[in-house]
Amino acid sequence: AQTVAPPSTPPQPLSEAPAPQVVSMAAPSTAAPAGRAPEPEPAEADEPVPLKLVRKVDPEYPRALLAQQRQGAVLVQFTVRPDGSVDAPQAMRSPDRKLSAAAINAVKQWRFEPIPTPRQVSVEIGFQVD
Repeated sequence: AQTVAPPSTPPQPLSEAPAPQVVSMAAPSTAAPAGRAPEPEPAEADEPVPLKLVRKVDPEYPRALLAQQRQGAVLVQFTVRPDGSVDAPQAMRSPDRKLSAAAINAVKQWRFEPIPTPRQVSVEIGFQVD
């Protein structure tokens, strides 16, 4: 009984101490900044800053494929740098190599508003013959 009592006594104060701290810290942090700036902290914690495309260049439809009326979608993955430029675009899925090249060339020219940290993005670009 003596060996069981000392181990059970120290964990109770330890487990009780963090709980009030967490509650007391959570209430002021949500209540105090809520009036001033509730958006920046939750936005960074829950979801990154939304990307805003400031310059979009549409891909050129390859002439060779126009005659064949090839269509489909190219999934392009790339990184948006903090300055808003596009880095390392790659075609992840594509019906044709020429459509991949056209999509990548277009995405390389895209520009976004600056963001705090680099972000990996995937975009599907559709090609259709009108």
